[in-house]
Amino acid sequence: MSHPQPAAARFDDPVLAAMAARRSISKVGPQTPSDNELLALLDAVTPVADHKALKPWRLLTIRGDDRLRLGAALDAAAGREPGDKPNPKPLRAELLIAVIASPTEHPKVPEWEQHATAAGAAHLLELALWQAGWGVMWRTGLDANAPAVRALHGLDENELLMGWLYVGDIDPAFRKRLETSRRPPKDPSQFLSTLPAPEAVTAESTDADDPAGERIGQRADQHTEEKAATTAAKKTAESTKAKKSDKKAAKKAEEQAKKAAQKAKKKAKKKDRR
Repeated sequence: MSHPQPAAARFDDPVLAAMAARRSISKVGPQTPSDNELLALLDAVTPVADHKALKPWRLLTIRGDDRLRLGAALDAAAGREPGDKPNPKPLRAELLIAVIASPTEHPKVPEWEQHATAAGAAHLLELALWQAGWGVMWRTGLDANAPAVRALHGLDENELLMGWLYVGDIDPAFRKRLETSRRPPKDPSQFLSTLPAPEAVTAESTDADDPAGERIGQRADQHTEEKAATTAAKKTAESTKAKKSDKKAAKKAEEQAKKAAQKAKKKAKKKDRR
């Protein structure tokens, strides 16, 4: 029975091998890279795709008691009273790296594109740390951009906290299991395709929105429907008017018949008296 190769063995190139082997490590050890080591690794991150070279990202290192401050801010954001024990979440690693998107207003680079650059830088740093032998877990959370958490990180109004990289060493036994893992990779074909066929594009563009925000086909149908509704309304009004006119004429004829009958009756009484 054949087994798939471990991720690292599928590529001869060490960079591609590291990329294929990368995993998020939820439980990291107490050893961490120094700030100088981080700066050295960032040399491999700064070439991230960055339209107009706006540099719309920055990082903050969180170590030691600063992790307790983060825990208190998370408690405040969640409306929890501070207890005897600190919030354990920021204590799952000795080093947290906050990833901050810091966009600059630019007529040709929308904010979402600058957020994408910040996310790209974070992932490149993950890969660089992995290749350097460190374990990383990118964590976020619903309270990441709550006022108390934003204030702790000193964020400007336009900045976005994209989460934290939890960094530490990897247990040797766990690393060995990772290196020998035969878990098959995700099928790449599900992520790669080509442009839709011309006829599909034509059909899609037929239903596309016009500048006024209305669909062309729908607008034509709507006009036809409105015209038909108007015609039907006119016919109904005319029919109603005719019915009312008929009723009025019938009532008038009935009244005239009654008057004629009354006159005839009076004449007959006069003859009887004679």
